[in-house]
Amino acid sequence: MTDFQGFQILSIRGEEESMEFIRKIRKDNGMTYHDMKRRMGIKNVNSYVQFEKSKLALNADKMIRLWRFSGLSAKAFMTLIEEEVKSKEKLNRRAK
Repeated sequence: MTDFQGFQILSIRGEEESMEFIRKIRKDNGMTYHDMKRRMGIKNVNSYVQFEKSKLALNADKMIRLWRFSGLSAKAFMTLIEEEVKSKEKLNRRAK
């Protein structure tokens, strides 16, 4: 994590790395990009796709909407994120 003007930002490095848990939640719920855009109140499909493929930082408001939609408990949602971040950190260490 990096600190940017006092705000914690989830930071992931790597070209092909995206936040797979977001895609997983969408697919587990049988939703298309368009369905998720509508469900999360995002203006257009392209903006949703950019959110799903986020590499550097995640918008807190969108993350809260995603958590509520996912139906997961807060703990399960954070565990899902934590597991992915740890996995990608290990891959980054091996690549160095």
